[in-house]
Amino acid sequence: MNIDNALRIIATLAAVVLILSNINFVYIYQFLLQKFKNKTDSFIEIVNLWHILREKCDKANLKDAVVKLDETFPLLNKEEDNV
Repeated sequence: MNIDNALRIIATLAAVVLILSNINFVYIYQFLLQKFKNKTDSFIEIVNLWHILREKCDKANLKDAVVKLDETFPLLNKEEDNV
């Protein structure tokens, strides 16, 4: 390997180190963590809204609506005794 190639490799490595030192990896990690957390929170919120809707339909004596909700979301239709 001649001296020109060695200098090019060293200069490239120095440039890569300088570029990587300017990237805020903590911010990227927190940003990605927040994105995944929001998806989990939104799912929990959807389940909670379904439960509220079902309870309101039940209180309003809308039995057909309750049956349709139970048919549409069978996994969410667990009795509290079975949980």
